[in-house]
Amino acid sequence: MISLMNSTSHLEHVSKQFYTTSPTFHKTLYMKKIISLILLPVLATGILNAQRVATNPKVVAVDIEVVLTSYKKFQDAKKKLDSSKENAQDEIEILKGEGKALVDKAKSLEANIKNPALNATAQAKYKQEFDELRKQIQQKERDLLAYIQRTDAVLKQRLKSILELHMGEIRDMTTLVAKEKGADLALNKSLKDFVIYSADYFDITQDVLTRLNATAK
Repeated sequence: MISLMNSTSHLEHVSKQFYTTSPTFHKTLYMKKIISLILLPVLATGILNAQRVATNPKVVAVDIEVVLTSYKKFQDAKKKLDSSKENAQDEIEILKGEGKALVDKAKSLEANIKNPALNATAQAKYKQEFDELRKQIQQKERDLLAYIQRTDAVLKQRLKSILELHMGEIRDMTTLVAKEKGADLALNKSLKDFVIYSADYFDITQDVLTRLNATAK
């Protein structure tokens, strides 16, 4: 019975572990990591006077994270991704339910095997059924693990693609707005360790967001 109980506890452990790792992985931290890779450090405006760059550059700041999370196209894509996560979670619950049903049946067979009133033939029959159930439980565990890993990989890749696509659009719009305002440099103020302070009149976040959402209609 030790093998069955090991299979049972392992299946339950894998199911519980899913809720902290997949498919509801830590998308906020992952999103911040992608954002941090796109610093928007320099936006050149064309031919610049060397003296002006050295002594009086024009700087603007934009909160990329605010723009991203308020960007209509990103919000729509995120809703679709969240729907896929919910569907994946439903499938996980089905697999878990099937696994639990097998475990409950195995426990019932174990009780029959231990029944001293049964003759050797009956016990052998229950033991054979039990061994078959143990194999099914182990296969269900493999199916669950495979689905978790596959789903996790697909959802992470989809999130990465969504972020890269819309971050590219945000970068391009920020460049355009910054150039229109005659800026020599655009800083991403969502990176708190990168931009310690910026006055409101430097901020073009709302300008960039308004222009982006206008194009998303």
